[in-house]
Amino acid sequence: MRPGRIALACDTSTEQQAMALWEHDRITVEWSLATRGGTSRGLAEDIAAMLARRGLHPRDLDLLVTSLGPGSFTGVRVVLATLKGLAMALGRPLFGVDVLETLAWPHRGRVVLAALDARRGEVYGAAWDADGCLLVPSQAIPAEALAERIAERLPPEARVLAVGDGVLAWREALERRLGTRLDLGSPRDHLIRAPAMIEQVLAGGRSPLDLASSEPLYLRLPDAQVPRT
Repeated sequence: MRPGRIALACDTSTEQQAMALWEHDRITVEWSLATRGGTSRGLAEDIAAMLARRGLHPRDLDLLVTSLGPGSFTGVRVVLATLKGLAMALGRPLFGVDVLETLAWPHRGRVVLAALDARRGEVYGAAWDADGCLLVPSQAIPAEALAERIAERLPPEARVLAVGDGVLAWREALERRLGTRLDLGSPRDHLIRAPAMIEQVLAGGRSPLDLASSEPLYLRLPDAQVPRT
């Protein structure tokens, strides 16, 4: 993305809705809102309120950034559908980002484990080495099994920075395998932050989503499914 443009980023994949507005060369607004149980109701109204705060209209946006998941099935569907609809109406490009990559993004240069609580005894997790290469790809997996896979691939004496609400929910399981090599992020590090979503797009190398075919990144099947006949 070229400097001097206006971008909006939104995420509702967890119970903490994240939004940010980039104007010209900096983040001008960042909101983090509880979504009342992860339902992500009122996202369109929140977008309108954020733009109004800056005296902007949706047509002033040059591009949009949405999270693709993983996370709450409802939350991921809502944010993608809302941002797709806005992109179609405005004729603007829509970019998508993985929320696990977004959690890890501010900590480039370190070994990072990013995890979200996936319920059912699992996390959505992934890990990267200090060069930004994947150690463990994104997957739904028990926390202790994720820690085991990371430990198998860690360079000798390397430490792991752990971020995301899955780390808080499954800290003991992670520590059983990684022990003192595990460093917990700060409280802020465990939240998905919309500015990091925009920064990933600013870094380049991404193509806009195909609005007709793009799908959420679920990593596993939802609890409720239509029976096959």
